[in-house]
Order: sequence, then C-alpha cells, then structure tokens
Amino acid sequence: MSSNGIWRAALAAAADSLPAYLRRCRWFGAKGSAIRSCALVDELPLPGRQRAALCLVRVELEARSETYLLPLALARGRAAARVRRASPGAVIAELDGELLHDALAARGFGERLLGLLRGRARLAGARGELRAELLPGARIPARLRSRSVGVEQSNSSLIYGDALILKLYRKVAEGISPELELGRFLAGRYPHVPDLVGWLEHHGPDGEVATIALLQRFVASRGDAWAYLLRELAGLLARASRA
Repeated sequence: MSSNGIWRAALAAAADSLPAYLRRCRWFGAKGSAIRSCALVDELPLPGRQRAALCLVRVELEARSETYLLPLALARGRAAARVRRASPGAVIAELDGELLHDALAARGFGERLLGLLRGRARLAGARGELRAELLPGARIPARLRSRSVGVEQSNSSLIYGDALILKLYRKVAEGISPELELGRFLAGRYPHVPDLVGWLEHHGPDGEVATIALLQRFVASRGDAWAYLLRELAGLLARASRA
C-alpha cells in the first residue's frame, strides 16, 4: 500500500471513533452540532521512518462543513504504550495492533515539522502539495527541541527551545491567513511584534491555497491572556466578598 493509501485506510477504519475524538478536542469548533460524516480531503505523508502525516479532513455537520488539520501518526509496541500513558487524549483509535493518534504526541514530530521549514520542503499529497516557506533572510537554529504549549486554545502550538513557536491552524480556511499577511507586512517595519520566520501552505489541485501553520520568534511571557483574566476575576471576587 502506498504511503498515501495508509492514511485513507486508517481514517476509514477509525470512522466510528473520529467524531468522538473531535468532540473532545478544544480546537474543534462545532461541538454543539451533530457530525454527519468525516472525509479525507488530502494526506501529506512526512518523510522518515516514523509513519506520520498532515491530513486535511472535511467534517460534514448539520448545516455546513468545516475542514480541519489532523497531524496523524501510527505507533505500535513501546511507542504506542508511551502515547497511551503520557498523552491519552491524543489517542484516536486502536487499529489491528496499531495506535492511531495525534502526531503531536509522537517523539520527534515537532522537530520533523521544523525540518520541513528549514529545508523549504515540497511534499506531494494525494490531491495537493505542502509547501514550506521562509521569510527572506530568516534562519532557523540547529538542534532545537520542541515542546507542546500546555494551554487550551483553538489552535495547537509547539515551542522550540526559547527561540521559535509554531502555530498549527486546526480549522483550515481557504486563502492566506490574515496573521501571515500582517506578519509579512510588519516584517522589518515594526519591532514590537514577534518576528515572522516561516509558514506551511497547502496548495490544492485547483490552485487554492490555505495557510496551515505559522512559525514566529518566541517571546517569553508570564502566561496566557485567559489565565491572566481568570486570576483578575478571582481577585475581584475575593475583594468583593470582603467588602
């Protein structure tokens, strides 16, 4: 079976498990709607021994459809046991002795994505192409290790050392991301925003383009805005209770 066929077959085998998996994901934006079906739009296998791919999946809802980016991996043996133990929420389905799971839980997957950007890779999919782009003059340091951002949000992010952050757009919309357009415009003009470094694009068979990931310089902070808001509200309620 070709590398493309593996992912189509895996998603077909996981058809009964996929809706439940999507509904428990923070980034899935249609939790209040019934999922009628899920269909693979494109599959983009990543090079390397570890079987992993970036898949675009169209989710048919009651009155509309939405397309989501699913980084997928297949694991068995000790690798599968590690995912079950360390990242149970990443598990999608058990398939004939193999574990289908979110690839962000796989060791080395974040580094593979960064390698695509570093090499300005072009990967052929079943119905399109993945293109990795770097801003002119941008450089990616070597030997950066990735870690997931452990906060709830509508996208998924990986931090590389203290140097870079990669945002994966889970809900995929056709066209160039406004965040990418703004980053390009501000590059070299305004020093008070994180520098744009690169991005991943999906090019469809009819010429349509969708931004699926954005790489920026990492700026350390004391926390995210949601945690800050919760702390402020807790303080406000505490002060009100003492008044």
